[in-house]
Amino acid sequence: MVTDRLYRVYISVAPAPGEPRVETLLPALLKLGIVPVWPERRLGWGERKSLIDGCDYLMLFSGHTYIARPPSGVSWQHRELNHAVIRRIPVFSGLLADEMLDTSVQDEVMARLLSFRSQFEGRTSMVWSERKDIPSLLKSTWPVFIKRYPASGWVRAGSVSAVPVFEEKTQDAPAPVIQPDTRREDEESIDMDLEGWLYTQELFSFRCHIYIGGNCQVVEQNLPLTWADVCEAFVTQISPKASEDRIMRELSELLEERFTESTLAHYTQAHAAADFAFTETSMRKIRLKLRRSGLIRKDTHASTRHSQVWIITPAGKRLSSLSENLAD
Repeated sequence: MVTDRLYRVYISVAPAPGEPRVETLLPALLKLGIVPVWPERRLGWGERKSLIDGCDYLMLFSGHTYIARPPSGVSWQHRELNHAVIRRIPVFSGLLADEMLDTSVQDEVMARLLSFRSQFEGRTSMVWSERKDIPSLLKSTWPVFIKRYPASGWVRAGSVSAVPVFEEKTQDAPAPVIQPDTRREDEESIDMDLEGWLYTQELFSFRCHIYIGGNCQVVEQNLPLTWADVCEAFVTQISPKASEDRIMRELSELLEERFTESTLAHYTQAHAAADFAFTETSMRKIRLKLRRSGLIRKDTHASTRHSQVWIITPAGKRLSSLSENLAD
């Protein structure tokens, strides 16, 4: 099957004997117009998230094993799935048939595998019994999936198709309308008590995933941060501009570093906490505060309906310098 579009797809597989391998699936994937992306084994979570964020879809193959990573006990695949769901990236799931599961594995491993597979109940894209069947199954199931969850992708050279696929897509929620930022840079506020403001503390809400016996649960908390913490993660990453996706990754790392220990202390049955992210309410507060303070402004030319790009202002550069001096 040759389509008029190419799609960048993150391929999630478990690195274990008997599991599907990306290398053997390459011919079938390329024929379907898939540009496969997959991580090297040594890549950390930050690099894996960046790869997923740059893809149209996540394609996950789950076989007979669940490879828990110490000390959290959560597999890479589990985290990749949850991140894609948070980012609203469509997930194509290919699961090994129930009757083919190896019942001789340890009870704890099987429990975590079954818990992981339960997240696909009612929305499994494909079921396979042997790895050799996967290419033919992909040929029949992938076109149905991309029709149901259309993405932009890239139009092949020479293709006559020019119909925007987003006209076909039903959005779960209306996309935010980006309002032009009409303020000029010389109108931005730069007269503030920077040092005093930096140490003002406020409550911010955030979500994260906690894992209890292999089950994943979303929890939300309200905990204090100083504006110095927030600005260091938000403003100092802009040099001279940065997409909000990149900034969100820095903010997530801030939350994970500060609140993993307290989250696990609060949820005593949890053995891991991951995928921290500010709620949209807190993100609106942060954007509004930083814009009204004249620290950042929106790049209206580079921003789109789905991605915002921020530019640091002279006041923002002053604050960045002050933050670095205070840190020293």
